[in-house]
Amino acid sequence: MLVPAIDTKIGGYEFYGRSSPSGEVGGDLIDLAGSEDQWVAYVADVSGHGVAPGVVMGMAKSAARMLLSSGDDTTHLLPRLNEVLYPLKKPDMFVTFCFLARNGVGLRVGLAGHPAILHFSTRTNEVQQLECPNMPLGILPSGDFSSSEIRAEPGDVFALYTDGFLEPANAAGEEFGLARLQAEFQKHGKEPLNAICRSLKESVARHGAQFDDQSLFLIRKL
Repeated sequence: MLVPAIDTKIGGYEFYGRSSPSGEVGGDLIDLAGSEDQWVAYVADVSGHGVAPGVVMGMAKSAARMLLSSGDDTTHLLPRLNEVLYPLKKPDMFVTFCFLARNGVGLRVGLAGHPAILHFSTRTNEVQQLECPNMPLGILPSGDFSSSEIRAEPGDVFALYTDGFLEPANAAGEEFGLARLQAEFQKHGKEPLNAICRSLKESVARHGAQFDDQSLFLIRKL
């Protein structure tokens, strides 16, 4: 109930997300909140495994939804979410977080200790890594968190994911890694979002077994 599958269209964008926990309780989160003119799609990953990360994940979703419902600008989302989560978790726990947001006609991305968002350009057939040099949420009680404006053309696809897609290792001990994920995303970027998701998950599964939660959130501009 906290992490349902996502398959919808809002205001000229298409969204498709799936989260697969590695056990009975997962610490990953995918979510979409907002309206046609103002929405936020985000992915979060709580450190560790088991019940405690699952509880913190639930608190992260509640806090994010509360902050987003206030109508505040997304430039404040990461620092305010950090302030909320810091006193609610164990000292050695943290949360990595990334988001793609629409506010009117523009798009904004922000990351906090999270793997790079991938941006597939349908015009050039190339994939760009979008990064922000921010620490994870919950490390310090307060801090500055940067985000940036980006542009997208019709047909472009953004991939938000957790490190469970990068860490599976083959028999030689080689992790799947970002380079392989980026290459697979580039190969399938023009396909329907559910087909992209299936292809990426199958490619990772062929490389190595799943030992961590795996979450993928795809957004296409129509």
